[in-house]
Amino acid sequence: QLRGDLDTIVLTALRPEPDRRYESAALLVGDLERFLDGRPILARPDSLLYRCRKFCGRNRWTVGVSAASLTALLSLAVFDATRLRDERDTARQEAQKAKQVSRFLRELFEAPNPMAVTQTSDLTTLEVLDAGAARLERGEDKALVGQPVVQAEMLHTMAVVYNGMLKFERAERLIRRAVELRAAHLGAG
Repeated sequence: QLRGDLDTIVLTALRPEPDRRYESAALLVGDLERFLDGRPILARPDSLLYRCRKFCGRNRWTVGVSAASLTALLSLAVFDATRLRDERDTARQEAQKAKQVSRFLRELFEAPNPMAVTQTSDLTTLEVLDAGAARLERGEDKALVGQPVVQAEMLHTMAVVYNGMLKFERAERLIRRAVELRAAHLGAG
């Protein structure tokens, strides 16, 4: 029943060696008052852990609120850092996708193979679009291999253009392929 500080006070007061007992009744009373106030006693060896335990015991409410506040702040910081990391990763993926789409379209509209077209003929937008759609459907673009989401995005964009040109069958074929790619990579939802 007397474990802890009270046990230490009693044992110090009862020590057989006079030099290890309290020097006066005032010191004994002082330690008893410190014990009752929840402060560190003089009879116990001083340590940081002991002082912290006593401080926390005296200030339970303040320490509890501080610990809860600190935990909330740390949780918020971790959540925010995770959210920012996810947004950064998403932005990088979108930037990479935009670069790939831009490169593909630039190559599509750059000067075609000089062996295939004579100087007097001009390619129409529909012919360029057909060539690009064929490249995508055959998987001829090496940079897009393993990039089903980017392929789906480009097929979707081309389908929208075909739709605007009233080429509904071509648009439907491309949009179906885009949906297949997205479902396979991102899930049916």
